[in-house]
Amino acid sequence: MQKRILSALLIVLVLLNTMGYYFIIAGFELRNDVSASNALDVDNYDVSSTVTLRIPIALPYQYDNADFMRVEGKFVHKGESYRLIKQKYANDTLTVICIKDEADQRIRKALADVAFSYVDSTSDTQGPSETQSLFIKEYLGGVRTLITVTTGWVMEFRFHPAGQSHEDISLPEIPHPPRA
Repeated sequence: MQKRILSALLIVLVLLNTMGYYFIIAGFELRNDVSASNALDVDNYDVSSTVTLRIPIALPYQYDNADFMRVEGKFVHKGESYRLIKQKYANDTLTVICIKDEADQRIRKALADVAFSYVDSTSDTQGPSETQSLFIKEYLGGVRTLITVTTGWVMEFRFHPAGQSHEDISLPEIPHPPRA
């Protein structure tokens, strides 16, 4: 009985070691999303730190909005995380107001650090190790090149004279519609 409990605890420990950090970081991300959404719903943000994007879009059946509408979403541009606040479509231009999300950026960096920690980085050299080079040379012989040649749509016809072929050639009959 004690062996089963010990083995179950060890399995749980291994799972927490491999996946536990991911679930913790996902929890932080969820908590950040909820708190940021609640703060943006009540307009609790610094207006001077917002970024306005004006995107020209010609939509045929879209009507113009007089006021901004609250939107949800986030995106990453050049390594910076942004959270959407509100948008308005007027005069064939979509105006989106967003704010830089520092907390989301820190969470993404922590997730990348955790993922990088699982990579084996015991080698001090920059290139492949000598063992890897020998392994590759052992199983991969020479240089191989794949050359593809495409001639487009090609249909091959073979001509067999009547007296030289012993194969029965049967062509499918095309059913015609009945005549009235």
